[in-house]
Amino acid sequence: MPVGALNEGIQTLARDSVDALMPLIMQRVYESGPWTPAFGGAADGTITYGAGTQVGSYVRVGALVVAWCNFLFATTVTVAPSPFLLLRGLPFPARSTVNHRYGGYAHQFNIFNLTAGCIDLTLRVPEGGTTINFIENFDNADGQFLAGSAISSGSFFSGAVIYETE
Repeated sequence: MPVGALNEGIQTLARDSVDALMPLIMQRVYESGPWTPAFGGAADGTITYGAGTQVGSYVRVGALVVAWCNFLFATTVTVAPSPFLLLRGLPFPARSTVNHRYGGYAHQFNIFNLTAGCIDLTLRVPEGGTTINFIENFDNADGQFLAGSAISSGSFFSGAVIYETE
């Protein structure tokens, strides 16, 4: 068999194999879709609210997940007792590696009653969790969890997290 014909046969086989396998590979490597964010408190309390806007979407590439959401508190917010604020319902649990931190940012939030001296609000996904913790950050001091009492009717949040899943 001439080398050119053999080379052409190998190329055709390779191309056909890739074309056939690519959809199967992409199912395992890439996924996107909606998720429904829900606010709640830590184990020591609850938050009752009326959601006006409650939208989330995600993209997963392999073990890496990027999740975005927008949330508007349309009606009065009741916090009893004052727990730390959590956003629940991430589409995949974070990898459960000890001391592995995953984070994100709150790129828009208003009508949040932040602690005096707070310079920004960051997000953290705990190991093995499907929740987002809100962390108030301060100059020259450790951050602290955002209390549920920091939100009120009309509070708006928009943000994203990046984390690894199993």
